[in-house]
Amino acid sequence: MFIIYAATNGYLDDLPVSARGQVREGAVSVHGGQVSDVGHAIAKTGALDEKTEETMKKALDEFKAGFRVEVEGAQMKRSEPAGKWWKQAEHDLDVARDLAAQSHWDTCAHMCQQAVELAIKALWMDAKQVEMAPRTHWVAQMASDLGCSKGCGR
Repeated sequence: MFIIYAATNGYLDDLPVSARGQVREGAVSVHGGQVSDVGHAIAKTGALDEKTEETMKKALDEFKAGFRVEVEGAQMKRSEPAGKWWKQAEHDLDVARDLAAQSHWDTCAHMCQQAVELAIKALWMDAKQVEMAPRTHWVAQMASDLGCSKGCGR
């Protein structure tokens, strides 16, 4: 019942399909037994009363406020297009390391920025399950879309 409520009331609309299964588990961890009580209350009364609905809304809101797409590179299965972007990001980072070793700081900084942008685009593509990266250099916005809400300056 909980996941059906979340899906039909827009709580899953902005989540990647691969992350939607985490909603019930996450909300349960936020509200513990209260979420389990939701199913029992509906089964007992055969209806979704105001109090039960408020419990679900509160659990979903708190869960969504803290939800983050898991993006650890080695553990995330990459689509082929995103994999190419990720591989290029790793290459650009290797180049940046070589440039730093030679004290070529301006070009090193540029390559670091490129590596971050390409990595964020690869993660964004996988999280959104799309074949093309956005045509933007606004890394902070893409990072925000992935759940980075603090520390992502403009």
